[in-house]
Amino acid sequence: MARTKTNVVAWRVEAFGVTHRGLVRPENEDAFVVLPDEGVFMVADGIGGVAGGAVASQIAVEIVPALLRQRLGAFRKNAAREKVQCAVREALQDVNDAMLRKASENPGQGDMGTTIVMALLWNNAVLIAHLGDSRAYRLRGSKITRLTQDHALAAQLVRWGKITESQAESNPGKSTLVQHLGADCDPEPDFRWLRPEPGCRLLLCTDGLTGMVNDLAIAHIISSSASGESCCTALVAQANEAGGMDNITALTIQFQETRLQPRKRG
Repeated sequence: MARTKTNVVAWRVEAFGVTHRGLVRPENEDAFVVLPDEGVFMVADGIGGVAGGAVASQIAVEIVPALLRQRLGAFRKNAAREKVQCAVREALQDVNDAMLRKASENPGQGDMGTTIVMALLWNNAVLIAHLGDSRAYRLRGSKITRLTQDHALAAQLVRWGKITESQAESNPGKSTLVQHLGADCDPEPDFRWLRPEPGCRLLLCTDGLTGMVNDLAIAHIISSSASGESCCTALVAQANEAGGMDNITALTIQFQETRLQPRKRG
């Protein structure tokens, strides 16, 4: 029987992030990390003021990738998705516990916490995980799709059918988070798996962007930007032009398909 040679599909990833304190807040409590060689991309929005929030977001972007490096390093690349999700959940639980311990040891950081949204490239698929109201979007052509649902009280009321999306914008619970790192309860992240597509872009961002710029405007900026750097810079500039009421972070990830020739046997 003749064997047909097949190429192995892989993905070249281009990622870029920008963070800015905005025009109102005295300091920046956002943080992000881009690790393309490890397939880890993450955005965090600190809660609890500079003393706690800025520390919490920095802890998240430093410790979560390190924990994933340890846990996922022992897996085969074809490990089941449920196993990968479990490793991510355990890493977030460990960071949550670490934040609670640090807050208890430092009274000035008692309200320490952070949102988190991350993309993990695994076995030619992407896992989106999040806690809080930082968001992930996918842009295909000019069509934008929100990939996450905010873990906020107002968003929860929308899901329960108690209020509408438009009412949620002015609801007092819009900024009341029901899930985040640094909470007394165990974190329960939402997960979503995606297949990368050539030219597809992902956006990870904090509510300092989405609170100032609507989804259609975000889609227009992404689709008309030639690079990740120009895209993130333009998104942050637009949020500041709209008022810059909060810290702003935007991180874009773009996938380009490559085909690897199979190795010849000696």
